[in-house]
Amino acid sequence: MITSKRIKNSLTIKNVSYATIIFNLLALIFGIVYLMLGSLGIVFVFVLWDIFGVIMLIAFFNNFLLIYIIDLRLSKNTQLGNRLNITCYIFLIFVIFGMLLIFLGNLSYIRIYSTNPEDAINSYVNIYVGYFGILLFGMFIALLCVKNLKNRDLWDLNSKGSLKQSNKTLKMKKILKTLLKISCYLMLIIGIYISYAVIFGSVGLVAWLVLFLLSGIIVFIALIFLSITILLLKMTDKDKSPKKYYAVGFIGLLITAIMMLPLCFTPYSVYNAEQNFAEAFGNDWRENIDADLEEKYFLNSPFWIAGYFLSVPAKDCEYKSDVMFLDGEVSNYSQDEDITLLFDVFWPKKIKNEMPGVKAGKCAILIVIHGGGHRTGSKGGTQIYMNKYFAAQGYVVYDIEYGLTTTTFEGDDNDDGMNALPTPEYVKGDFDLNDIIRHIGNFTQYISNPSNKYSADDLDANLDCVFVTGGSAGGHLTAATALGISSKQYPKIFGENITIKGMIPLYPGRPNFEGDDEFIAPEEYLVDKDSPPCLIYQGTHDFGREGEQTKRYSKEYKKAYEDAGKDECCIIWLSFSGHGADAWHRTGHYNQVFTYYMERFMYLCVEGYIKN
Repeated sequence: MITSKRIKNSLTIKNVSYATIIFNLLALIFGIVYLMLGSLGIVFVFVLWDIFGVIMLIAFFNNFLLIYIIDLRLSKNTQLGNRLNITCYIFLIFVIFGMLLIFLGNLSYIRIYSTNPEDAINSYVNIYVGYFGILLFGMFIALLCVKNLKNRDLWDLNSKGSLKQSNKTLKMKKILKTLLKISCYLMLIIGIYISYAVIFGSVGLVAWLVLFLLSGIIVFIALIFLSITILLLKMTDKDKSPKKYYAVGFIGLLITAIMMLPLCFTPYSVYNAEQNFAEAFGNDWRENIDADLEEKYFLNSPFWIAGYFLSVPAKDCEYKSDVMFLDGEVSNYSQDEDITLLFDVFWPKKIKNEMPGVKAGKCAILIVIHGGGHRTGSKGGTQIYMNKYFAAQGYVVYDIEYGLTTTTFEGDDNDDGMNALPTPEYVKGDFDLNDIIRHIGNFTQYISNPSNKYSADDLDANLDCVFVTGGSAGGHLTAATALGISSKQYPKIFGENITIKGMIPLYPGRPNFEGDDEFIAPEEYLVDKDSPPCLIYQGTHDFGREGEQTKRYSKEYKKAYEDAGKDECCIIWLSFSGHGADAWHRTGHYNQVFTYYMERFMYLCVEGYIKN
């Protein structure tokens, strides 16, 4: 039986240093191979990537363990000990910025329209500096320790040492240490609140915003707070203030553990997704997917850690941004006078029948409707990466705008935190929900007209095979649009000859302003036996800003399908996910899981294995 004493005896500077060197070196080699294959657009995953993910996490945590053990056993009164101590401080601070660099590199990449690698050089630099920098820095410290293992003065805590520092140096160190300590304690308080939001969900505006912004990247944040915890432990005298020392350690480790829960529960989310998908679309659905196609075009695993940190490799496609489909000056509606509505379109470089989205030489269509509470947001942004991803699979992807309301409603101060989303002025107006649906209808009329540039006919796209997707307000509009077209009740609003093959609403909300009842609550009025198959993304911790369980709307769609006698509606429940966690399309464990099932759902619909 392994005792705590044996564990403690094994955690020597020598053992931990060698382990750090080995795991960091392996993570470096795997990282280089992974990124090289990614630059070639290779999306496949096999068991080595799963091993790589485990090695990566071990390497990160081993670096922290080494810094902690060095702090416990280092004699800081020697010149070399002082330098090594300062180096450890710098490393922990670098980890904080390194994690941010990896995240920001991925974030900037998903917002780039161009498929030219040269245009994404800044994104790649951030990722490489962050990831490889942490590993190389940690390995450098481990090598220093190995080189000086026999230097007794370095590891003798009873040694008085020979370090002499001027009063000016000591004063400067004290000031810097105080500032760093204050910053770390403030961050620890923030960490406690983030942990609260992770556990109890997005109840209240601040918690809602925390999960909205962070739930998709919470593992990055967890490692940042682990670094902050070790910094505070280094600045706390264990002998003089043992209670404070252990309290800081306990709180910091608890924060880190809570923030790692979404990652730990990902296998459970995948298990539930697999069960729900099979229940809705048949137990034999996997048998209907060609193995060669799956290996070449699809994610071969619902989740892998390497994809979380170093992203899922992108593929190439063609695109055109800012195509106008509605000019308010020539609109028949006076309220449209001051607006202009645009769309971006993405399509494959070369149409191949082997592609998941192509059948009989024509591409299926995916219409993307942005969210933002019907008041803010726009096309593009973090949706661009997903648009390119599916275009490379043979879909023609339209990312569209619609008129946004500027009306303030009773009980709503119009300051719900969503105003931070980039919103062009040319889409704002005094619109109700019917106007918004009409704008989306104008777009469908545009692509239905073969004389229009970038219409379905112009891009060899198939109007008989159309999917609609969007998140939050976009999720609601996805359902209103898809169900409205399928109902055939609105020929004057939507384009002719459009067949909805499937709809993919992400955490659909419900509007709180005027409009026809069937557009406000399409699940109540428009679902029938002929409604299109439905795949819903929903986080378990997606609560309203006032504590209302907005996730109930997803359940209501599922129930509406059941009441109509249809099985073809599946909810992918993702543990600890808040509102908007799909925003990080190039990274994040939530998106990997949902993309895995979304691409298969669409393929099965295109091929007719999942039918209306």
